Amino acid sequence: PYYPKSLFKIFKPIFTWVELQKAPTPIILGLIIIVATFNIVGTLLMLVLEKTQSIGTLKSLGAGNGQIMKIFLYDGLIIGITGIILGNILGLGLCFLELKYKLFSLPEIYYLKSVPIQIQPEYVILISLITLILTFIATLIPSYLASRLDPVKSLRFS
Repeated sequence: PYYPKSLFKIFKPIFTWVELQKAPTPIILGLIIIVATFNIVGTLLMLVLEKTQSIGTLKSLGAGNGQIMKIFLYDGLIIGITGIILGNILGLGLCFLELKYKLFSLPEIYYLKSVPIQIQPEYVILISLITLILTFIATLIPSYLASRLDPVKSLRFS
């Protein structure tokens, strides 16, 4: 009459739910990062278009292509670092609020009252570093285009 049951069989719905939640996470994070990368490229391209006259002036005063590239690389990295800091503050803040106040409740079928959260610092650091690297790569295209502007053409249409 007695037979053993594993924890996975007893609480199968909760383990199924957790596995279901884990599956699309890398896809969703990847899509978010791709959209953010395109936003950074678009923002810097607009900045290059707005600053075409200034770039032409700097080049006519003797600024080299490397110096122009550095300006836009710094701008892109400032945008990226600001986004990383604000995103980490917002994301970790929401996680800590959920851990402390249990803002989101689960239906009774999951055998848990609230959403379980485990914050792993190495993942936070890894995601931040990957985001910083992608930000740097995304700033290369607009900064390269800015450095290749012809000063005569950029000053002619001002």
